Amino acid sequence: MRPIDDAGDATVLDRVEMNVIDMAFKIGVVANGNGTYDFYGANSSKSVLTTGTLDDPGATKKSVSITGVPKKTFSYLAGGPVYEDPYSGARLMLYHAEQGGKGKSFYSMLGMAISTDPAHRQFRDLGVIIKPTLSSGNAEVGGGSFAIINGYLNVYFTDWTAKVIKPATVGIMYLNVSEDIAAKDVATKELQKYNIKVVANVAQEWDSPDESQHVLAMRTANPDFILSFSWPAPVAKFMHDANAQHWAPPMGYAANHLTGDPGYGPIFGDYIKDKTYTITSWGVPTDPSDTDNAEGGNTPEQQLMRDELIRTNGREYQGFKWRYAGYHHITQSGWVCTRILAKAAEQLGADLTRDGFKKVLESKGWDSGIGSTLYWNAADHNAGQNYSYNREFIYKWISAKDGGWDLKRILPDPVYDCAAGNIPPAAKTICHSWPGETRATACDRGRPGAPGPATITNRALSTN
Repeated sequence: MRPIDDAGDATVLDRVEMNVIDMAFKIGVVANGNGTYDFYGANSSKSVLTTGTLDDPGATKKSVSITGVPKKTFSYLAGGPVYEDPYSGARLMLYHAEQGGKGKSFYSMLGMAISTDPAHRQFRDLGVIIKPTLSSGNAEVGGGSFAIINGYLNVYFTDWTAKVIKPATVGIMYLNVSEDIAAKDVATKELQKYNIKVVANVAQEWDSPDESQHVLAMRTANPDFILSFSWPAPVAKFMHDANAQHWAPPMGYAANHLTGDPGYGPIFGDYIKDKTYTITSWGVPTDPSDTDNAEGGNTPEQQLMRDELIRTNGREYQGFKWRYAGYHHITQSGWVCTRILAKAAEQLGADLTRDGFKKVLESKGWDSGIGSTLYWNAADHNAGQNYSYNREFIYKWISAKDGGWDLKRILPDPVYDCAAGNIPPAAKTICHSWPGETRATACDRGRPGAPGPATITNRALSTN
């Protein structure tokens, strides 16, 4: 890659190639050579630069400006990540921009800006590089990430639920309690942004003895995909009744509270296999061949917890035979907090006081070893950025090699999405892209902003 200078940046950008391919990783953290790093990201509709260490990435925060953006063109524009040219020190920023409001008037796109400012807080707009070809709007490309491959600067982008699965219609099952009614209402509003119609709502009860009428209601509405904000018992009954009626939504299900050891599979039956996605707060073990689960799921800490669960509780419980161990996200939370307590107490020694314990917790990030790193900010323990519980992990129920049940990790993460550019530095999310994505090019010999924008292939894979 040629050096970037203020006069010749367009020449370098002639070599920019926009790809959507099998593997992507995020470049956006710039090492300063003194143990600190610069982190760029969006803060509402503005770009910000924070500088700090990996344990304290937000030690300082400064505003970032992008000049040369045509007036009244965008309703929103903010960036990172940023790539630093190793020759000149200039930095390229990938930004996310939006036009219009909602529905048919909405567009989002990706653009680039360059900074030759020594402080790297002033960027100059280079124009839009990725824009959907849809003439009617409703187009969301999310964020983007960079990678340098074979001397080319590659840009990656993808979408989620509306952006990845792309169902035209959705059915929602929810437990008939205030929390899940609220979840149903929020989901409906989010789906409306992408013109995805909710064609059926089914309210389930804790002790529903028969879900056959609810299955019939879903069959009549015939949604492409079903979202479940419910609990395992009525969901399991629904799936058994749907199996009896030989029916399933063509794009499958996404349901909460169904992730744990695959030994729970008999509750739902073979019907759940290869059609059901589920979400949980920590990584869970899967088959060693599941390389996507090496981070968070198949880790030494996870192995330690698994061995302890087996030692204390055995390989089965009330007829359920574990493939790995009796996993549950609350059990995992108890394990993580106990382990952190022990490590903090060891660091304090004999002076184990409340104030001392707080200071130790606030001094650094605490890696759970099973997918999330916990932070306690001295100024405010309740600040959202201190916790990565909301990172979340998606798994898919699959057929195991022995004919039983197993789980498979689905990447990228649903909340901290590499392509959306919304990953806090503390989250330690490993970036990945969907297998089999289509390679798309937007170029006039590679020049950003030229006619002939990229076409995005949507993947019907998973949901957040």
